[in-house]
Amino acid sequence: MRAEMFDTLKTALKARGMTYADLARALGTSEPTIKRLFAARDAKLSRIVAICEVLGVPFEDIVAQAERADVPPMRLDRRVEAGLARRPALFHLFVLLREGLSPAKAATALNLDDGTSFRMALALERLGLAEVGPVAASGSPIAGPSRSTPKARSTPC
Repeated sequence: MRAEMFDTLKTALKARGMTYADLARALGTSEPTIKRLFAARDAKLSRIVAICEVLGVPFEDIVAQAERADVPPMRLDRRVEAGLARRPALFHLFVLLREGLSPAKAATALNLDDGTSFRMALALERLGLAEVGPVAASGSPIAGPSRSTPKARSTPC
């Protein structure tokens, strides 16, 4: 994950049109020091947080980006595409699940109640994109990744 964090920081640096020299000046250090940090992909947490502050990017966003699952693109058949296109919320749920969010976190992110979550999970299952299991002891119809994890049935791009 450390390497991914530095990749994300480097992307943010480029997006802001900043150089290593600009970052070094803002942090009160030398350009070679910044180059070493990025080359080694290693720094103290306080240094990473300081870089985030200079770049105007919340540290939490850098960590979240680094933790995102590296999911290869999928080619969906027309029936599945049409099913997702008719229901944008269903498409959003599918995307969040594909990106590695747990079903419970995806439902929370979309403000879905348990009933709606369950119905949407069933709709994804009917499209061949998820498997839905029994209601968990917690009462949540989609309690874990195995319950509503997108299947890899579709053809990769």
